[in-house]
Amino acid sequence: MAMDLLSNVLSSLKIESTSISRWTMSAPWGVDVHDFKLGYCLSLVSGQCWVRIKNNSPTPSPAIQLQEGDSIIAPRGANLAILSDPNGATIPLDSLPWHGETFQGLSSSIKPSSAMQVNWQGEGPETQLLGMAFTFQDHQNNFLLSSFPDFFILKQHESSFLRLIHPAMQFLIHDHSPGYFAVAMQFSELIIIGSLRAYILSNKTSSVGVLKGMQDKSIAKVLTAIHHTPHYNWTLPSLAAQANLSRSVLSKRFPEYVGVSPIDYLNRWRIHLASEKLVNTKESLDSIIKSLGFETDRTFRRLFKQHKGLSPSQYRKQFNSA
Repeated sequence: MAMDLLSNVLSSLKIESTSISRWTMSAPWGVDVHDFKLGYCLSLVSGQCWVRIKNNSPTPSPAIQLQEGDSIIAPRGANLAILSDPNGATIPLDSLPWHGETFQGLSSSIKPSSAMQVNWQGEGPETQLLGMAFTFQDHQNNFLLSSFPDFFILKQHESSFLRLIHPAMQFLIHDHSPGYFAVAMQFSELIIIGSLRAYILSNKTSSVGVLKGMQDKSIAKVLTAIHHTPHYNWTLPSLAAQANLSRSVLSKRFPEYVGVSPIDYLNRWRIHLASEKLVNTKESLDSIIKSLGFETDRTFRRLFKQHKGLSPSQYRKQFNSA
């Protein structure tokens, strides 16, 4: 696996909002996380916790038991039930007795000044969970995120990184001082990007996309070339030469791993970089187009609208007014 490529991919995933929470739940309890449009992460600190996928299948999928120290991560949000008993009943997430600023309407424009807490008073044993809701910049059109599954479970024994998460989040739960949000954002990015990296390094990914492409040495060479020099006038023959493959083999193998042709991927990566520059810099559109190697202004505008659903100027205006 090309490690520089992995750093390049992970560095381009930017967290734009976050909300951290502590859950103190006495059994029996069950929470239905449904149509939640944000990414989220839940870590089991102590007690019992089960996860069940919510779908419309006539035969419900078996519940998965978490062990203390394990985390569920849903990068784009996922329909799950989180329960004290694998066959228990659930209530919607927003019906929980929250203390602090509410989950409703979390967006890049809302910057909570402290963590949130929920206390569920049942008769049975207590479970402690740490939660985090977050959004990535342009999460609806971020093609890198589509490589990740709807959710995955990181077992504590699979990643020493997870041992760092709980003390960091516990610190933030008790932090009510000015500057909380700035620190929470940095912590969240570290925790989420670290968890995504741990997932990738565990080689579990089967979803077609850039992550699967990294697992093939030849395809990884092509991806590395595109990511490191997106402005270069890449053609199918020059990309095939990077991987020491024939054009026909690359044309067949690349989509099997990545889901699109090499030139399509090049254009998607360039559009991704252009969208970052539009949001995070004041660079002129002409300068952005030239710096990313697009042949014409017209080609750039057509591809941008195709992938982002907005013109470049509409996109810059929308995200800068958020």
